[in-house]
Amino acid sequence: MKSGTSLLRVLLGQHPDVFASFETHWYEPMIREGWADQYSQRIRYLRQFFELSDSDYAALIQRKRSEPGREFIDVVFEFCAMRAGKPRWAEKTPGNIGHYALICRIWPTAKVIHVTREYRDCFASWKTRRGDTLDAFLTSVKSTYAEIGGLLGKNTESYLEIDHNDLVRTPEQTMRRVLSFAELGWSPSCASLDLAATSEERTKVIEVVGKDSHTNVSLSRPIFTDAIGQWHTMLREDEARRIERELAPFYAIFGERWGR
Repeated sequence: MKSGTSLLRVLLGQHPDVFASFETHWYEPMIREGWADQYSQRIRYLRQFFELSDSDYAALIQRKRSEPGREFIDVVFEFCAMRAGKPRWAEKTPGNIGHYALICRIWPTAKVIHVTREYRDCFASWKTRRGDTLDAFLTSVKSTYAEIGGLLGKNTESYLEIDHNDLVRTPEQTMRRVLSFAELGWSPSCASLDLAATSEERTKVIEVVGKDSHTNVSLSRPIFTDAIGQWHTMLREDEARRIERELAPFYAIFGERWGR
């Protein structure tokens, strides 16, 4: 979380061939196992965010039951992509990276994009925007990489790493890498934010959840680089040193891309 995944999702979703919208937390039992419970919070959010009418939802339930081997989110996103006139879809939930093996098993041809970010900058966002403790942040980082430890710092046919700093500093160059990896043609629409569209999303979030979010505030302005190096003014010295010490093995892999 707070590494730049939402920015990537929005830019990718502006491609004429890709449907990419709100995160779903599809791997949580409330959706993976409770897809028929229209009253659960996740399903209510899913229906509201993706504007699924009663008849739409009933048809998706029927489709899922007729194809029990498919993930419900696969059925939903196929429907949403077709409705939008797009042949492919992307799902952005930060926790996806902790389910890499599951993703590869369910979708063998999936393209997984991992957004990295300087850990001190990332925690600065956690601390000020989420109110999380440093202990919670460090635990999350370490557990997040449990399934992809051998891939860190590498790129394969199905796994690509891009960095937050590159995405905001050189969005066109970085998105060209992303689209090439995903076997998609270049589209200029992926190089900058469509602020009218992100404003609509922000309104939708407020309507559904009842409050605004820092992420949506950030996406309501042109791509900015202000948050690069924010840890210098937002973290205490002991916090910064502890992050460097406890995440040293990962800094050894990623440090060069952050100028260390």
